[in-house]
Amino acid sequence: MKVYALQGTAFALRSASLLGRFLLTVVAARALPPESFGFFMLYTAALQLGTGAAAMDAYAETTRLVLDTPDQRQHILSRHFSFLSAAGAIFGPFAALAFFLYEGNFALLLYLIFPLFFMTELFANDITRLLPPLQHPFAASVFLFVRQMLPLATILAMEELAEGGVTLLEVIVITFGSTSLLIGVTMILLRFQGHYETLLRLDIRWLHTTLQASLMFFAGTLVFRALFGIDRFIVASMTDLETSGIYALYISFGLGIVSILEAGVSAWKYPQLVDALLKRNSRSVVIQLKSFLATNFISSVVLCLCAYAAIQYIVLNFLEPFYNAGLVHLHWILFGAVALSVSLPFHYLLYGLRKDWSFLVIYIFALAAVISYAFLILKDGDVGKVFGLFAIAAFFIAAGRLTFAIGPLKAIYKGSWP
Repeated sequence: MKVYALQGTAFALRSASLLGRFLLTVVAARALPPESFGFFMLYTAALQLGTGAAAMDAYAETTRLVLDTPDQRQHILSRHFSFLSAAGAIFGPFAALAFFLYEGNFALLLYLIFPLFFMTELFANDITRLLPPLQHPFAASVFLFVRQMLPLATILAMEELAEGGVTLLEVIVITFGSTSLLIGVTMILLRFQGHYETLLRLDIRWLHTTLQASLMFFAGTLVFRALFGIDRFIVASMTDLETSGIYALYISFGLGIVSILEAGVSAWKYPQLVDALLKRNSRSVVIQLKSFLATNFISSVVLCLCAYAAIQYIVLNFLEPFYNAGLVHLHWILFGAVALSVSLPFHYLLYGLRKDWSFLVIYIFALAAVISYAFLILKDGDVGKVFGLFAIAAFFIAAGRLTFAIGPLKAIYKGSWP
């Protein structure tokens, strides 16, 4: 009963985090001119793409090692966090320069502080992913809740106190700068709990082995992040920053639903499934997968139905009519979110079987479909056609996960091993 209470609380926190993330986007859209808001969302996408590439998905192999040898977690996490520190210091400035060359029409200070936010986002992303295998799934929900609510509360307070409202610089600093304080506190707590020892243990041999083991997984997820990051750059390039802002507003809500279900539901389900796969326990795999699928399906449908009503109310009552153009196409975003969430158990099935190459194939086909759609259909800048980018990517990924999972799943059901 205690586990279910914690899971319910965690799901509530994740739901609140989703609301907080979306409200933060709404507040930014309300406070900034459409062009500045479009830039803010591109800034966010650049950080997501850059940190995703720099981290090289080393967390995937770290997660496997922690689950397989929990008694060695101090050494494993010390090396992992040391790697993140080095990656942020090296790649952050290059990512800032690349973004400046793409869209360098705003204040120079925005690009100069980019590397700092790059570092904090690196740590924030991996801490959220590593807390569940460290047997702290509830802490992952709390971490994400604070991460979303702290900047939201700060911006709302500043809006009330500042006579002229908030500026683009202030929105960016508050959104990403507040994460720095949270990272500092979390790293201190993890250190006191004995989860790691130092941030200065960059083991090149370990790094080479880990990246080699994660290379295929990294290549796949890098393409995945490109799917849901480069799409905003595609829209901005083929239309304008204002249309990109509309698309980014709604897409952030769809991805927020996927994030909530992954961390609020999947975080409690996937460790048991992966553990059963690593132990080659066919009966346990079937039981865990059925439970995972049922929970994800029910949660996805219920959350998306609630979201459909909530997002319409928020956009109609709190934003300028300029953003209403996306409401008639909102269902495509929600259908895509359901497809991604419901198919997530098959993702972890393939992950536990170490079929990382399948992720790369799935995401390459999805990216090819998105790019083809963009060049063939997305020519006149119609908002409805823009929303098709997300729907196509989501449905191709869901179909690919199911396709690659069918064969191994048949073998497991028969009691053999793929």
